[in-house]
Amino acid sequence: MHAVSGLSLSGTLLAAVLVGAAQKEQQSDRVTNDQHATVASGASTSNRGLADAAPGSDSSAAQEPITNPTYGEPKLDPSGRLKVDHGSVFFGPAPKGTHHYATFELTNISSDELRIVQTKTSCGCTKAVISKQGLLPGESADLAVEFEIRGTHAKVVRQTAALFLEGERTPLELEFSGQCLDPLRIRTDQQTEVASSYSAIVESVGGQPFQILDVRPPVLEFSGVASRNHRISLNAVAWREHGHPASAEIKTTLDGHWHSVAIQGRLFTPTQEEPRINVEPSLLDLGWARRGELLVEYITIRGVRIESLDDLTVTTGTHNVAVTIGDVQIVGEDSVVLLQLVVKTRAIGPVRIALRVLHRDRVALVPLLVDVEE
Repeated sequence: MHAVSGLSLSGTLLAAVLVGAAQKEQQSDRVTNDQHATVASGASTSNRGLADAAPGSDSSAAQEPITNPTYGEPKLDPSGRLKVDHGSVFFGPAPKGTHHYATFELTNISSDELRIVQTKTSCGCTKAVISKQGLLPGESADLAVEFEIRGTHAKVVRQTAALFLEGERTPLELEFSGQCLDPLRIRTDQQTEVASSYSAIVESVGGQPFQILDVRPPVLEFSGVASRNHRISLNAVAWREHGHPASAEIKTTLDGHWHSVAIQGRLFTPTQEEPRINVEPSLLDLGWARRGELLVEYITIRGVRIESLDDLTVTTGTHNVAVTIGDVQIVGEDSVVLLQLVVKTRAIGPVRIALRVLHRDRVALVPLLVDVEE
């Protein structure tokens, strides 16, 4: 197996990986597990060669591998007829958006011809291309894999490629993984008990200058100049107008992804002018959810009998999570409200917002947590 990694490499390089790996196999012996240093040295050479091999590609985007990849043991498919040189590879830590490339060698060790009829990957962030599907006894083929690191900071991301042999239901699974490093670090600029005076420092982990392009909802103030670090501060008026959200998202020139910013402080205390209502639970934790997934949750409004839906409003004050009222049932002196929520944020990882429950002129703000996954 040969592995290389780089930032923002063109997807057309996948074919170059396959060709380069095949040529190198004809010129050298296979590298064993105790020769990782040799593999890492060869990977950096291959990485530069890939940029040269792809017409129109930006060679400046290719970077040296961040760590030596760690290879797993050889593996057989469930039928014992197809052997792969390494069943897994761990690329180590790398910035979010890094594209890793690896080539697995598949060998027919049986006395019959084998045909690989299907190749499936576990995520859209992964591509797998096989050099040929039919293998005579003793013949080999290369499976070229492109793997993009996505996820929250420090998360170990694991993906698989499954190969199905003709006549077999159970596939040969190959695993590749890496640790995601967020290119941004966000730290609180000052400790505050009141969210309206919140500010923070956003800085690049690698020290590169960058610009903040956008904020949503637009509750944070920032400078548009390029810098290694930026101070962001809360616009108290906009924050109130958007329903006191507990987080916002920023987009920068570093990677083009949206990053969640938790707004720290006393977020969920209504103003003194707003009468309170008692809502349970006091914290709504949605757990893990995918973007676009419909979630159903219940809240109970104590001591209030809601006779008409026109008297009740539930909002989040942000587009990160959309909420609608599905139904209301009166139980004794309380009202049980069915909520339908849809996660819309493009950020990956924990998102915290405020759920605003308004019955006529009485209000409650309930913290809402959701962990957004790929």
